[in-house]
Amino acid sequence: MEFKSNLDDIENKFSMLLKSIPLPALLWKKMSNSLTLVSSNEESSRISGGKIKDYIGRSALEIYKDNSQLLEGIQDCALNDHKLNITANNGNPIVNNGFSYNISFQLITPNTIVQYFTANSSIKKKNLNNIDITEIKNRERELEESEEKYRILSENSDDLITLYDEKFRIIYINAESHSRVLGYPAKKFLNASFKNIIAHKDDVIPLLNIVKKGIKEGSYRGQIRFKHQEGYYLWFQITAKFFSVDSENRKLLVIARDITDIKQVEENLRTSEEKYRFLTENSDDLIILYNDKVVAEYINADTHSRVLGYNPKKFLKASFKSRITHKDDVKSYLASFRGGVDKGSYQHQIRFKHKKGHYLWFQIYGKFFNDILDQRKLLVVARNITGIKKAEENLRESEEKYRGFVNNISDIIYEIDIKGICSYVSHQLLEILGLSPEEMIGKNVFKFVHPEDSILVSENVKIAFNSKDIHYLEFRLQHKAGHYVPVSSRFSTLKIGGEKKLTGVLVDITEQKIAEQKLKESEEKFRTIAEQAFMGIMIIQDNKLNYVNAALFDIFEFSSEETEGWTKEDIVKLVHPQDLKSLLEYRQNLRDGIPGIKNYYSYRVFTKSGKLKWIDQFSKNIVYKGESAELITIIDITEKKRAEEELMKLNNLKSELFVRTSHELKTPLVSIKGFSDLLLTVHRSKLDDYSISKITAIKNGADRLQKLIGDILKAAELESGYTKIKLKNDNLSNIIHICLREVQGFADLRNHELKINVQPKLITDFEEEQIHKVVSNLLNNAIKYTPPNGKIEIRSEIRDNLIITSIKDNGIGFTSEERQKIFKQFGKIEHYGQNLEVVPDGTGLGLFISRKIVELHGGEIWVESEGRNQGSAFYFTLPITQSL
Repeated sequence: MEFKSNLDDIENKFSMLLKSIPLPALLWKKMSNSLTLVSSNEESSRISGGKIKDYIGRSALEIYKDNSQLLEGIQDCALNDHKLNITANNGNPIVNNGFSYNISFQLITPNTIVQYFTANSSIKKKNLNNIDITEIKNRERELEESEEKYRILSENSDDLITLYDEKFRIIYINAESHSRVLGYPAKKFLNASFKNIIAHKDDVIPLLNIVKKGIKEGSYRGQIRFKHQEGYYLWFQITAKFFSVDSENRKLLVIARDITDIKQVEENLRTSEEKYRFLTENSDDLIILYNDKVVAEYINADTHSRVLGYNPKKFLKASFKSRITHKDDVKSYLASFRGGVDKGSYQHQIRFKHKKGHYLWFQIYGKFFNDILDQRKLLVVARNITGIKKAEENLRESEEKYRGFVNNISDIIYEIDIKGICSYVSHQLLEILGLSPEEMIGKNVFKFVHPEDSILVSENVKIAFNSKDIHYLEFRLQHKAGHYVPVSSRFSTLKIGGEKKLTGVLVDITEQKIAEQKLKESEEKFRTIAEQAFMGIMIIQDNKLNYVNAALFDIFEFSSEETEGWTKEDIVKLVHPQDLKSLLEYRQNLRDGIPGIKNYYSYRVFTKSGKLKWIDQFSKNIVYKGESAELITIIDITEKKRAEEELMKLNNLKSELFVRTSHELKTPLVSIKGFSDLLLTVHRSKLDDYSISKITAIKNGADRLQKLIGDILKAAELESGYTKIKLKNDNLSNIIHICLREVQGFADLRNHELKINVQPKLITDFEEEQIHKVVSNLLNNAIKYTPPNGKIEIRSEIRDNLIITSIKDNGIGFTSEERQKIFKQFGKIEHYGQNLEVVPDGTGLGLFISRKIVELHGGEIWVESEGRNQGSAFYFTLPITQSL
């Protein structure tokens, strides 16, 4: 920019020179191989009638295209460097006042020509050769000196200066400076393309974009790297300005200043700033830097946002933190701040409100200092101490709880040093040992230990002082009255006031010791009983066989030596493979507490010799030697199973006899029933009343006998265990209503009131025909065994995943003996001749069949009655399931 200013000075001197000439004069400049009119004085404006300004910036060829004499004269002057006088009476477009002028051209610099006008009339003719141009020559010499001076300045400058024409061709370049700064020979820089070759490839396009913009705006600034001859790159700040000497000669002055050192400083500063910004922005401390007006110059807003939850922009407002400060802390904080102004620093604790509404505690550290410019600053760091505050609060509460705990527990809290000297003991000492705390503090506690326990206690105390573990010990301490009290203690070491102390809890275990003695006696009694028992007993604890009595050894034919170290898995190996899965399921159900699970299970086992035995296993969880265990009792039921098998064979034989007898009876029964129906329908008109009544009696008897045979066959089928039910998801409520409609006539005949209270939807899986038989049987029994004018109610409810159906009547009821009998085969209760007004017919198999059907569905059936003539209520359940 300094060089551009120098050129402007030169042009200004030419303009001043032109204005000092007393004759009309024009100034021409060589531009792009042509002469261009660049300036004029007031005299030339006068003779042109003011139109001279229209010719400024135009070429001589354009202005004098119609006057070859003038055009050739100015070109001759420019080429041959001599003065030329021409008389032009007409044809000069510049003159517009009717006069003719003598025109002279004079080359005053290699690129500059002055044109003079001398009038032939109106003024006295003057000879241009006689004009005193001493002043012009002086100005010309000053111009040459000025150019030389500025050329010396540019060549010795550390800036790289280049002057370009409008086609970006180099007009001037301080090549020596380029060579000195970049290390290449000076002549290389005379080639316009060389600097493009050494420019960093990443900077070329961005700079070209800046240049394009600068062409429109008249100047541009940018940064670029040039490669030094030794291979490294230097950064340069480019400052460029476009300017025009005339309208057709636009120039570009480019000055490149080495800013590599500045760039390095900036990079170091940026790295440093990034490092400290990273530290502050990632710190959990809130950091603010204030100037001497207490206006924030820097704040780690992101950290503020992360800690307090608000938008970071809010913290840029100085008043925001005042708004979120707890009102009770403002006054005390301002007092600390004022004190810090004089002292140079201050500390304070304050609460700020989190966005979610709760308050956080902060420790404020404020420091006043002067920076490198000696300006007063204040650095404030706020550290979140909410956790510490909570810990302090918890500690305070803990101390209060501890104090309350110590005052209210029955155990002794104590503290001793490595020599056994007591430094603290709680007041419970008086209750347990009859001593006040004052009588123990300062004394050696080892003196109160039972002589037999003294060595044990002292050794364990020494071990505790050399470890961080919690220790447990039982020993005896002497009571003030002289007897010894059994105690237990848990103790460990702590540093209290810089000194290692042993702290612990003493518990009076007198009752525990008594209980242990009783337990020991109890275990001895148990062992005595177990060893004399005929049943096998074993205790499993921690998956190991902990105890086995002699009877169990006899059952399995093993000795105590052979079973030593056995686990539960060794016992499981003795179970018959076919029974193992069901045994494990039973035990799991027993552990889960599933209702209805019996407390024993029968299965087969192998003895040592390979014999197969049936056993009953009873299990119970117990506490054995202070730990949970499982007590298992084993009874050998092999002989019982054999008897049951024989009984089952007899029962099957009985069932088979029933079935065969029933089938044998069905054939003649069909004939009797068929012929009686034939006589009563086809031949009724031929029979008298007596015959009809007898035949009707025969038919009714056959019907009863047919029902009996059907019940016997059904009972035999159900008892065989081979009956398969076909479950279907259905509504039990529909079955109940169907059965009610079927018995309504029978109920009306006995003048009974039927009442129903059943939910409309009782959905579960059941076989419709079988459950129909159950409901129908119970309803018929209620109607038959309730005297006339009775009340019968059928209800349902859903409870514990069961549908519970009940049929209640106010009939003759049942005695306790009858309740035990009615669900067995042929368990009919005989009421004939007891004046009970009931319908006495029945096979005695209906309730047995109902029980079997309900059990096949996974349900239960039972009766409740308070006695004779107290009515009864039959209940049956069906589990709520859904078939797949």
